Amino acid sequence: ADEIVTYHRGAAIGNAAASIVGKQINYDFTRAADGALTTQVQALPNGYGLEWGDQLTPWQRTDTAATNGTSLDGTAASTFGAQAWLHVYAFTGTDVTIKIQDSANDSSFTDVTGLGFTAVTAAPFSQRLATASGATIRRYLRVATTTSGGVTSVTFAVHLTRNLVVAPAF
Repeated sequence: ADEIVTYHRGAAIGNAAASIVGKQINYDFTRAADGALTTQVQALPNGYGLEWGDQLTPWQRTDTAATNGTSLDGTAASTFGAQAWLHVYAFTGTDVTIKIQDSANDSSFTDVTGLGFTAVTAAPFSQRLATASGATIRRYLRVATTTSGGVTSVTFAVHLTRNLVVAPAF
């Protein structure tokens, strides 16, 4: 089955990230002489190519209530849409909705149409979303969480690829 695979370069908002939807072809473990255990995962894209973008969370972010995250300054608006990737690693509670919001002035944020993920009720969970290809994405972006029934704790990561040119139709 297809898996969503994401690489996060470090643990800061704005760091590079890359994601694909693909077939996982291996999951190799190695143990170093000092006892450290590492793993290498390989996946082949299936349907979309590798998409590079920015981390909108500091790799894994943990919210214990509805939260408006720290914003990322994209330096300018863009008019070719975007794709977003979500990974939920741990969840306790009834539900949480994770969504991406944008702003022209870094103070008045609104939800980006097409970038509100499915409500999470269990972990693990992952999802890829895309806006319309001509959607305007304003300069500042942040990740917000909301809940209708309560969230005790959710640990997740979000990657966003802002299209700087017209995206190909898939």
